[in-house]
Formats: sequence, structure tokens, C-alpha cells
Amino acid sequence: MKVPVIDVSPFLDLTHNDKAPIIDNNDLRDGRKHLERRQTEVANQMRSACESHGFFYITGLADESITIMSKAISQIRSFFDNENEEFMKHYKEKCASNNSKLFRGYTQTGGGNNCVATSKIPELKESFTIGAEGEGKSPMHGPNLWPSVEDFSEKGEEKEFCQSFRHDMTKYFDQLLKISRHVAQALALSLNLDSNFFTERMVEPVAQLVAFKYPPEVKYNCNGEGCHEEETKQISCGEHTDCGFLTLLVQTAPGLEVYSKVTKSWHIVEPVDKAILVNLGDLTQFWTKGNYKSTPHRVHNRSRDDTDRYSLVFFANCDFNAQLDELSSTRNFSDSIGRAEDDVVITAGEYILEKLGLMWLMNDST
Repeated sequence: MKVPVIDVSPFLDLTHNDKAPIIDNNDLRDGRKHLERRQTEVANQMRSACESHGFFYITGLADESITIMSKAISQIRSFFDNENEEFMKHYKEKCASNNSKLFRGYTQTGGGNNCVATSKIPELKESFTIGAEGEGKSPMHGPNLWPSVEDFSEKGEEKEFCQSFRHDMTKYFDQLLKISRHVAQALALSLNLDSNFFTERMVEPVAQLVAFKYPPEVKYNCNGEGCHEEETKQISCGEHTDCGFLTLLVQTAPGLEVYSKVTKSWHIVEPVDKAILVNLGDLTQFWTKGNYKSTPHRVHNRSRDDTDRYSLVFFANCDFNAQLDELSSTRNFSDSIGRAEDDVVITAGEYILEKLGLMWLMNDST
């Protein structure tokens, strides 16, 4: 299975310049028509990808976006591999995700962050999570847990790390939110909707960013007679689908595998330089009544050279109260879409909470 690569630059504001020269109206109209044709081509490519398996790479990103991405990757490497054991032990205990009702912060291996909830064997990964802030905006908005050096007497390098980590991760979160809105515009056009259909429902989205570190699943045991491979019983991340709207992924090494119903087999998705991998979640499949696909995927770090795999996963969702029945009048979707059996309209937030088994947050927020 080959994952399509789509240049989404026609949807990105790469040419904005306050000092740009005045352009003749005729040239402006021609330019607008050319841009609309390019956007239509992108939307058609996206429709084909979404109807087949729901995975595609996006390219054409601004240099600034690539720089922000690189800094974020560098920060998560520094975080997970920080050599100051005292500082990291303190932070990982104080800001463990079980101290957050939204499960934000650090989760160690075996800390209950399995991709497959029913799996009894802890998955081989660590994670760090931040999300949309603004407590009271929705049950899925709230505070993040950031590194702090308040309890340390020597705060030089630690203080600098904490400040840069928070700055760069927040900047990446904001940049991915911006990019996801552009992708949502293309997605709307691919469904013959107004380009702002989804972005109007992404004003205060319940977005989340999760950084992962995956050690290799294969270990080597060596003795006087040589070395042999020994596979662990743990896997990196079990088979699952994402429950939300869109997922945007950056990975430092191979490991992600996508299931193809056509070949009935798993396919490795190789990283693409200066690109972001996008996949659709269950909410999008539900919203489009199965026309657009949310495809099973998993992670196996099968590295034979002891290479850790790092990834940044941005879950771009809609506003908590965005209603899911509003596609029923487009592309001949059934009128029942987005409605429960009692004919009550389902919201994006309720759909995600139910998928995650977190409906108790609805009562907890009142």
C-alpha cells in the first residue's frame, strides 16, 4: 500500500506580505482562478485518499513550520533522554499523568497508556501529553503539566530546559492547529462543502498533542559464542483506530504500520522528509457514514540497531459542542448520521468521550 503524498500549499498562506506590490484586478482574478483550480486538484486527491484508506502525507509546508517541527522533535528527545536523573525523577513523579483528570503530563511504560485498552501486557513506550487549555470551555479543556525547577537549588540548565521545552512544544501545538485547519478546508471541499464548514467548528477545538518514545522491541543477548536476537513480549502500540477527527503525525524512524483490507496485510509507512502524515479518525468515518475511512494501524519498532523511535502525534478535533448531524444534507448521506437511537443529536465532544470511556467528565464539569 502506497501512502499518497499531497502538496497542500494552495491552502496555506505562504505568500502573505504586507509590502506586496499592488496587482492589477485582471491579474488578481486570473490568480484567484488558478488558485481555485489548484485547490480543487488537492481536494480531489484528498477525496481519493480518504475513500481508500484515510492516510496521506501533506507537503508544501512553510520553512517556519519545518523549523518549529524540528525544534519540537529535539525537545522531546531531550525530555525523554535527559541525563539529569534527579530532575527527571522529580518531574516524572510530580507531573505524572495520573495527577491530571485529563491524563496530561508524563506516562511511563506500563502506566496505563496502552493503545489497546484490553491488553494486559504494558506497551513498550513512554509519553508526554499536552492539550487545549482554558478550564471551563469544555470537559476536555484544562491545564497542562509542565516541567518545573522550583524545588532545585541549582536551576541553570534545568531552568533553561524547562522554559525552552514549554515554549517550543506550545509553539508546535499552535502551528499544528493552524495546519490542521488548512487540511480541514481541503477536506471540506473534497466533500463538496463550503471550505469553512469544518473550520467554523474548530474555533475552540479539543485538540491534544502526545509525544512518544518507543524503544526497540528486539533485544540482543551476547555471550562468548556470539549474539542472538530476543524479542520482548511487549509491543510498541497495538492495533487501533483513532477516535477523533484528524491525526497529524511526525515520526523520526519507521515503525508505523497500516492495515490494508485490499491486501489483507500490514504495510510499513516510511517517514517522508519535511512532511506530515495525516489520517482520519472514527469521528470522520462516522460523520461521513463510512465514505471516508478510519483505518486500523499499529506501531512496531523493529529496529535492529537499537534505535529509539520518537513521534509527535497531534489529535485535531472539532469544538466540543460541534453537532455531527450537519452533513446529512450533503453527498446523499443518511439523515440518521450523527443521531443516537432516541434521535438526539450527538456532539463531537460527546462522541470522543464515549469512545474513550470518559463520559464521567461530562458530569464532573458541571
